Amino acid sequence: MDIVTILSTVATVVVAVGTATYWLGSRLTGVERDVESLKRDVEALRSEVRGGFNRLANVITSANEVMIGYLGLRGVLNQGDVSFLRTVIKDLASTATTNPLTEAERKRLLELVDKDDLTNSTHSPENSTGSTSTRAQKLPSEALRY
Repeated sequence: MDIVTILSTVATVVVAVGTATYWLGSRLTGVERDVESLKRDVEALRSEVRGGFNRLANVITSANEVMIGYLGLRGVLNQGDVSFLRTVIKDLASTATTNPLTEAERKRLLELVDKDDLTNSTHSPENSTGSTSTRAQKLPSEALRY
């Protein structure tokens, strides 16, 4: 084999590799553009879903507040009940949209709320007047279950 044959073979291989590299590079650039476009579309969709969920939560909250207000107006609920239920509904709506608790924290909180005695066992459940502390009253844990 002479040098000309070797150089022509090497040149052919170099041209083929260069052409393939250029073609693959242009294809990868197109794929990267498509991926970036998909990322933008997914983020826009997430934003729309979040907005729709927030609007739905607001509608449900408003409907419940109207129902509670109506029941209070008709005398089915007293004003204390109406005020309490409105506060609970607002708290539930804010928890549903932004829950800062991890799953482990939520489970631990449910365990604590489900206990019969919410007071610290080293302290007396009675305050200085001898009545049971309002902090020791058991609250329903259903609000934390989802």
